[in-house]
Amino acid sequence: MAQLTFSIQGTDLVADARVNLDAPTLLKHSTTGQPAPHSIPARALIDTGSDVSLVSGWILQQLGAQRLFHRNTQGMGGTVSAGVFRVSISILDASRPPPWFTRPDVCVMELSAGLPFDVIIGMDVLLECRLLVDGPNRTFTIDF
Repeated sequence: MAQLTFSIQGTDLVADARVNLDAPTLLKHSTTGQPAPHSIPARALIDTGSDVSLVSGWILQQLGAQRLFHRNTQGMGGTVSAGVFRVSISILDASRPPPWFTRPDVCVMELSAGLPFDVIIGMDVLLECRLLVDGPNRTFTIDF
């Protein structure tokens, strides 16, 4: 089983991430000879309180991701409407070589601008790995 360990920053579980188009779309680009976009590095917050993952609008726009539909969701500030997109998300330690924990096809919601994170990793992704928070040692580990 592969493993990534990160330091807890303040009270936040923060990791490096990369976002790209979803795997089926990247495959379509490849088979039709279209250039595929490069994955975009991002700062990700691990959020066990979020059911879905979110990606900043600027990343989705840069990738040329196509909105599937709009969805209403409940946030701390009330009901919010946001676009839903398909992407691939990798969690990694940019200072070390692979392994990366990658989800090749994830439906994400568009993250509002102005937050200190580009990606929020929710339970839709976290249910595919094991997350261990070691509070006394100020680390968290993702096993996959």
